[in-house]
This record gives sequence, C-alpha cells and structure tokens, in this order.
Amino acid sequence: VYHHLVMQRNGDNIESYLDGALVSTLSGADSVDVSAPGYAFAVGARDVESDGTGGAFGFDGAIDEVWIFDQALSGTEIQDLINTNTNSQPGIPEPSALELRINQFTGDTRMVSTGGTEDIELDGYTMRGFEDVWVPDNWNSLTVQGGSGWTEAPPAPPDTPEQVLTELNLTSSQTITPSEVVSLGDVYIPSGQLKYVDFEYTGSNFASVQTGSVVFDGEGLRLRVAKATGRVQIVNSESAGIDFVAYAIVSPDNDLNATTWNSLEDQAEPGWQESNPTSGALTELNLNLSSVLAGNSSLDLGQVYTGGSGGSENLEFEFDLTTGPIFDGLVEYVVVGDMDGDGDVDTADAPLLMEALVNRSSYDARELTTSADFLVDADAYGDVNGDGQFDLGDAAAFSALLGGPASASSVPEPTTLAITLGAVVPLFVFRRKLIG
Repeated sequence: VYHHLVMQRNGDNIESYLDGALVSTLSGADSVDVSAPGYAFAVGARDVESDGTGGAFGFDGAIDEVWIFDQALSGTEIQDLINTNTNSQPGIPEPSALELRINQFTGDTRMVSTGGTEDIELDGYTMRGFEDVWVPDNWNSLTVQGGSGWTEAPPAPPDTPEQVLTELNLTSSQTITPSEVVSLGDVYIPSGQLKYVDFEYTGSNFASVQTGSVVFDGEGLRLRVAKATGRVQIVNSESAGIDFVAYAIVSPDNDLNATTWNSLEDQAEPGWQESNPTSGALTELNLNLSSVLAGNSSLDLGQVYTGGSGGSENLEFEFDLTTGPIFDGLVEYVVVGDMDGDGDVDTADAPLLMEALVNRSSYDARELTTSADFLVDADAYGDVNGDGQFDLGDAAAFSALLGGPASASSVPEPTTLAITLGAVVPLFVFRRKLIG
C-alpha cells in the first residue's frame, strides 16, 4: 500500500504531512546548504557520502514519484498532489499488483489487478500448494482460454507433495488492466482449513519475479430467516454451485418447529435423510455424499422458526461440504417490506412491488439490486403471508398490516394494479448478518 509523504521547511518550522494530513511540526529549523562540500542529497537513506557511497538506515520498501519544490506548499496544494497526481507536472502511473483470490467454498480462482493505475504485461505465473490443493482438470488456464503464446507447464503427478500449476507466454505478454479479473476456473479444492498457497508472476514491465498476495473469500451457504412468518431458507449467493452433504440448524432457545419443517427428505431430494429433529436442532445428511445447490438459488425449508418478530436472533447454522470440512454459515434475519433498503416500509417501496407483480418475469430475470446490500428476490422476500408464494395474496396481507383491506379479493388485478398500487407497499427485506 502506498502512502503520500511530504516533509518541508516552512519558515522556521519543519512540517510533515502523511496522506494529506499535517502530523508533525518541529520549530527552530536550521539552514542546510546541500551544495557545500561533503554533503550529498539522498532519498531513502542518510549519511550518504558526496560521491554517492555509504549510507545508513535504508528505507525498507518502495519509493515512487519523488518531487522537489523550491517553496513550501500549502495544505490545499498538498491535497491537490494526492488528488490529481500532477500539480501541473507530468504524473507517473502508480504500479499495479496481481492478487490471487480463491473462493474457499466453490474453489473459484481468479487473478485480480489491484492497487494501481498501471497495466500489467503478464508473461508468466505460478500457483503452488501442497497435497490435494488443485484439480488440474478444472484449471481454466490462459492456454485453454486461447490466449496467444501461452503454454502450460505439465502439472506434477497427484502423489507429488508439492502441487504446482505454471503457465508461461513464450512469444509475448498479456495486458492486464487495472481492476481486471482473470478467471482460472474452480481449480482449488475447498477445505475446512485454508491450505497454504503461494502465488508468483512475471511481466515485461517487472525487473524480477513478483510475489502476489493470496486472498481467500466467499460466503458459502447462509440461512435466511423471515421472523414474522417463520419461513427459513438455505441460500447460495455464490455464482457457482456448492456441493454439500449435511446441514444443521441449532436453536439454544428451542425456537424450531420440527413438525412444520419441510425437510429436503420431505421434498424427495435424492439422498437426504432427517436425523432426530427437535425444537433445538434440525439436521439432515445426504447418503449419496453429494448434493449441489446451484449458484444464486435457495432451498425452502418451510415455516420453521417459532420465535416471531420479537424472537431472539441466536440461531446457529452449519453445513458440511462434499470434501469434508464443516463451516459455520451466516444467518440473516429479514423483515419483509423494506424493498428500497432505506430502513422503513412506506409508499416509496410501492413502485418496486408493482414491477414485481405486474412484470414478474423480467423482474426475476434481472434480480433487481436496489442498493449494494439489498438484493431483491420476489419469492424470498415477498411471502408476507408465509404460504411459500409471492402473489396477490401477499399484497392483500401487507395492505392489512397498513390498515387496508385484508382479503385477496380486494386487491386489484395486475392490469389495474399500476393505477391503484399507491396504497399497497411491497414485502421485502432488511438484512442483518450474524456469524453462526
């Protein structure tokens, strides 16, 4: 990470600015003649001889864009340097770096250009791990993607302790623009414990091999709980499917209803079997040892939660991947109605409800995002009456909550809904995440 540092003499004071903020002022500065014999001007070290030799206390890091001014700068001028990177002088692009990002739940692996404004001219990279870390057949290499000049190095045999995936460009390089994401496929094997992974890369604009950061990300499966209706769902918000073989929902306050639990076994999902359900825990195992929940989809478990709108929010959720690890999943508690994500339910939400009911097919296809934290899904969040469907009956139920008519017959047909929907408010979500 780069920081912006300014040190200057301003009258009799020595001022230090870090990232635009004045952090130090020392008074009583003496004059220094850097042209006098025996002096040498140096950046990143001290005690440098006039011939450039010697030096001590060398700076451990990278220094870029060194400027020298013949006058003190104001705070505004220093901030302009940071904001424009020029101050009427030619700016220098900030170096970018490649980062390897791995979804620990799906194995999705990507190279991402981060931290700079400069292109990377990539001509080689290596991903290294130990034992059962890669699935070479899933490697969507640049060679496989048809990149010009790229050649895979043969992967190590499966029984080799060190597993290495390497690719080189023997004729040219590939330009990676700032913030660009290069997908390498679901090549990582998910594990309960994060495995050691090393990432290196080379480029024509680098003098040596670069060591890239490795970042594990991903949310995995989460449990969505509509407190008012008791409806519970297992949700996969990842773009790729997650293969899991077991899950458990635990309530320290015994806020679970085993009778109304619509288990995966009840739904005749292949291989699933309930395991001694109680009001304190609901567990299922898959005897086939494989069950993929597709990306951006959910499994409805029925009206399971009995705590009600004022109930505790201490449910725990765990899930077990096919590869063996057990993960603690997130638990989100949703409040139906707040479709625009502004924290309350009012007539401002009505136009979004109208779109959901009148033009349902395009609404579902677009998965309308109302803000960064609110992904609206009609079936998930609109089921205000808890019957497992989002329809006009839910509009009637919600209208009743606002003091309107309670019967479905009083709700207009879709053809007239656009005219009269101003009094009907939608049924969507405020999300709060808890670690299970």
